[in-house]
Amino acid sequence: MLNGADVQRLGAQLRRQVGFLERSCAAFDAGHRDEAIRIGTSLRVLLHDTNRSRSLLQHLGVKERIRLLSTAYPCPERRVQYFNGLVRVRLAGASTCLTAKLGDSEVKEHLSVEDWWTQIVWILRPEMGIARRDIILAAADKDGGAHVDTKLTVQYEDLIAAGAAGFVKFADRPDLPLQRLEGAHLVSLRQIGYEVLASRDVQILLSRGLTGAVAHSILG
Repeated sequence: MLNGADVQRLGAQLRRQVGFLERSCAAFDAGHRDEAIRIGTSLRVLLHDTNRSRSLLQHLGVKERIRLLSTAYPCPERRVQYFNGLVRVRLAGASTCLTAKLGDSEVKEHLSVEDWWTQIVWILRPEMGIARRDIILAAADKDGGAHVDTKLTVQYEDLIAAGAAGFVKFADRPDLPLQRLEGAHLVSLRQIGYEVLASRDVQILLSRGLTGAVAHSILG
C-alpha cells in the first residue's frame, strides 16, 4: 500500500518521465531523429515489468486499469509477407520517406496496456510480427537507449535495415532511382510516443495528479 510520500514521489516521477517523452518527441520533430531512441527508453520506464524491476505504471498501481491509445491498423488475420500498421509513406515531389501519422489517423482506439504492448504493428517477413514491445525494448536495451548490445533482435534488425520497410519507384519518373524507405524503427517510436502522450488516461493522471487507489477509482 502506497503512503502519502510514496504517492507524491511516484507522481513526480510520472511527470518527469512524461516530460522526457515530450521533449524527445519535440526534438525528433525538429530533425533530431536519433532522439527516438530516448523515446523508447522513457516508454520502457513507464511500461516494462521484469522479474527484477517494476514499471512506473505498475508502481503507481494503475497498469492493469489504464488504457492506451492505438493508432495502428489491425493486423490481417491471414498470412501476409508485409504489413505496416503504424506509420505512413509520405510522397513529396521526387522524394519519399516514412513519417509518423501523429493524430492524423483513421484508427483511434484505446486498448489495455497488455494488448497495446503486444499488438503487431509491422510484418517484414512471413510469420514474424513486430509488436510495440519489440521496438521499445530493443531501442532501450540494445540500441543505446540505456544499454548497447553487440547483437540486436531479429525483429529490430529487420526494421532498421535500409529498404526493409519497402521501396518506391515513380512510374512517371523512370530517370529516378529506386528509393528505399528507411528509419522505420525511429518513426515507429515517434508514433508510439505520440500514442502514449495522447492517451486520455495518461492525461487524466497528469492533469489531476492522481495515483494509487485514487487513480483506480477515477480510471475505473
